[in-house]
Amino acid sequence: MRAAIARRPWLRAYQLPAYASELNRAEKAWSAMKRSFANHCVRTATELAAAVKNRLTRQ
Repeated sequence: MRAAIARRPWLRAYQLPAYASELNRAEKAWSAMKRSFANHCVRTATELAAAVKNRLTRQ
């Protein structure tokens, strides 16, 4: 990849930092949400939406 970038003087490439889930607050909430739904079964999208809202208010 470095050689391909070096052959193109007009191309700029930047190294981005790795993803850090501990810095993302939403990631923590979704992780807890997924764990709480591990053995939960819903029949409709409406039931799912209600369950998600219920668990989000508990967080």
